[in-house]
Amino acid sequence: MPHWWAIVSCREYAAWTAPDLEHAASMACALADIERLRNEIREEGDVITPLNSRPIVNPKHQLVEMLSKRSIAIARLIHVHAEATIGKSQDEVSRNKKQREVATAVTAYDDDLIARPARLNG
Repeated sequence: MPHWWAIVSCREYAAWTAPDLEHAASMACALADIERLRNEIREEGDVITPLNSRPIVNPKHQLVEMLSKRSIAIARLIHVHAEATIGKSQDEVSRNKKQREVATAVTAYDDDLIARPARLNG
């Protein structure tokens, strides 16, 4: 469900058609499968040794790759990819500049009265 809500929140709810929602469900399932397979790969390792055989690359990597390509294709189909949701990359430069200006302004008044995200590494 987290993948489903993340996908459908990318567009105005009234803009979703029935086929779009079916594709969104397929994409959410693919993303959930990717997450599950990645966890399994972490437990099993990137290289596995089947019974009475030589070590091989974990075949789940191929499944993750296939599902990733599928989810990217569906994202383009239902217009929930980055360009459709946040705009063209050249517009990102302007948004990033504004973000840096805000960060600089906040740092200038470092009195701990303005809430900021916690740093991940200290």
